[in-house]
Amino acid sequence: MRPTCWRQVLRPWGALCCFLGMGAGVCAFCREWAGLEDGAGASTRERAGVAGLDVLRDAVVEMGGVLMVCDSGVKTLGVGAVDLLEQVQVVGLPSFFDRAGNARQLVF
Repeated sequence: MRPTCWRQVLRPWGALCCFLGMGAGVCAFCREWAGLEDGAGASTRERAGVAGLDVLRDAVVEMGGVLMVCDSGVKTLGVGAVDLLEQVQVVGLPSFFDRAGNARQLVF
């Protein structure tokens, strides 16, 4: 799936979408996210013409989506601020719900 297709999927959600990575999901918000999945899964999706999580993440960032990671997941995985994408905020779950307000929310 091309990034333009992801935009069509996400557009109906409204102006603000908030994504929170918890546990191993924190890896999806890192510059290098080898810990999220093995290369075989990504290769299988690519051969099938299905976009990977990296394509979705890039489309969300391009559209102004808010990316957050759970502080406990960051600590558990030993991820530092330098490992995360520049626009990712490190928050606790209560802060996520507070900041997300009435926005659409995805937690993984």
